Amino acid sequence: MEPLALFDATGPLLTGVGNGKGASWVQTDDTVTITVPLPEDAPAGLKPEVTIRPQHLVVRCPLLSRPPLPPSDALLGGDRDSSEVILLDSDLSGDVSLEDSTWTVSDGVLVIDLAKKPDFSIPAGGAGRSSEHSAPRPPWWPCAVRGGTPGPPDPKAVAKPGPTMHRLDAKIGEQSVSKKGFDGKSKFQW
Repeated sequence: MEPLALFDATGPLLTGVGNGKGASWVQTDDTVTITVPLPEDAPAGLKPEVTIRPQHLVVRCPLLSRPPLPPSDALLGGDRDSSEVILLDSDLSGDVSLEDSTWTVSDGVLVIDLAKKPDFSIPAGGAGRSSEHSAPRPPWWPCAVRGGTPGPPDPKAVAKPGPTMHRLDAKIGEQSVSKKGFDGKSKFQW
């Protein structure tokens, strides 16, 4: 499956550096993987701060260059020790298992693997499935983050049944003639 942009051009964007350019996501039956390129001025070897909650994700990244303080903050004794930028602060489209979710940084790219939680409110086998002995399957997420780019439909979803009514060839009250020994005329004569 091809990675999708995390946000489309019309939706909300990531805050801070880059405005979501290059951030992407992809999902499997069990995980959602979000890839976020880190800012170019982030210090080498310094890790971003990733906070994974059951339905929320926050990514903060320290920056090497510090923006200058506004004159009003400098006069009040303001401090720029917290020179970080928030790359992502969004609600997720589903529930996440915190124990099984991980993140890694390699070559300036942050990769977050979110383990989906199974939905126990759906009967075993999922909605419309006949298997009663299978474990609940995690739900298919419509998008990685709320307001983000929608993904493809669930490939394992059970197709909805079509209409059960069939069109009749005859009109109401009309009789058709069949040639099964009776041609529609009476054989009785006086």
